[in-house]
Amino acid sequence: MNEMTEKDIPQLLRQLREQFLLQLISEEWPGTEVAKERLRALRLEPLAAEGVKPVCATAELQLPPAVAAGASERREMIARVFHSLAREIAARHAGIYPFRDPNGSERLHLAARSGSGGAAGAAALRLYLAELTRAVEETLRLRLRTGIGTETKGVKRLRNSYAAALLALHGGTGAAQNESGDTLPAFSRETQQSLARRIETGEAEAFMQELETRLGIAGEAGQPPGAAAYILLRALLLLHASACKYGLCGGGLQRRLWDAQREVAAGTPYAAARLLVADWVGCLAREIAAIRRGGDRRLAEAVRAYAQRHFASDPALSSLAWSFAMAEDDLHKLFKQDIGLPFQGYVTKQRMALAEQLLEEDSFKLNEIAALTGYKNSDELTAAFKKFSGISPKDYRERHSRKQARLQAELSI
Repeated sequence: MNEMTEKDIPQLLRQLREQFLLQLISEEWPGTEVAKERLRALRLEPLAAEGVKPVCATAELQLPPAVAAGASERREMIARVFHSLAREIAARHAGIYPFRDPNGSERLHLAARSGSGGAAGAAALRLYLAELTRAVEETLRLRLRTGIGTETKGVKRLRNSYAAALLALHGGTGAAQNESGDTLPAFSRETQQSLARRIETGEAEAFMQELETRLGIAGEAGQPPGAAAYILLRALLLLHASACKYGLCGGGLQRRLWDAQREVAAGTPYAAARLLVADWVGCLAREIAAIRRGGDRRLAEAVRAYAQRHFASDPALSSLAWSFAMAEDDLHKLFKQDIGLPFQGYVTKQRMALAEQLLEEDSFKLNEIAALTGYKNSDELTAAFKKFSGISPKDYRERHSRKQARLQAELSI
């Protein structure tokens, strides 16, 4: 698969890529090495290479009021053309990968590789965005607003660059750097885990206290203008991740969280922005506490959905139990009672479903399918697939090819 150009990437692989890039900036995700392995399996090696400092950028269509308030079908048609242009142009720019924003079809994000100094990545993004802006103006007769974030110290902090890109998009200080030029170390993975655990276990006051400490650091001399807004925005992104984790991002809530992110990024006065975040902390803590107390199937559904999104990268019961602050025995019982399968059985079922989809694409080699479905190598995948389906992956692919050939022959008669 490595010899294929970007424009030849199968649609299924493109979808898996975009899902994982979105996960990196919007959800919890496994450790750095697991993420790098997943990036390599998705043919995103440039983002996983040693010494590379990834950068995020954001582009947003400026829709006229009449279009923004008009029929959703027209907006979706415009968005499809926009995303198609973005992918076509990305195929001509090595190391730049676009992915959609689920909160608004008029916006998309970009992940790009950067060298040790970062200039190459930012320069490449500027060239790409300039070309995309021209294409949007010529094709759709619309304007495009863009923002480029700062380089990050490895893929594990990609969300920091995403937050900086949102600030830059709205005219804020996207370059969240201190006087020495170092990227502001606002939210490490450990910080994210600590804050997420506080909100998900109902410690709203402790969440705000820890956040206040970081806001105090942001106000010290030498920190860039807008550093406090950057930290508040990162807090909202964390709240969004926790909301999605517990199945609270459907419908109006997700849109309201997105609007709150826009308000902070657009330069809402600090006092109002801080109050906005505090209100969301209290609201979300209450919602999650209600789910965790039980009484309905929402917790089981949240756990199931989370396991479905992460089955290929972190399938251990212990990891899932830690993520939801549950005892392993309780989680095992939850799967058996509410989902109807033991945890490992559910994970295997999801892996096999994806393996079948990938086997039906001729462009995927067996070792690539193994990596994408969470197996160490093709032998491990073959053993699991044969045990689950009764036939080997090779036989499944050949059977599918014969079936497709028969269907094509029947249609040609």
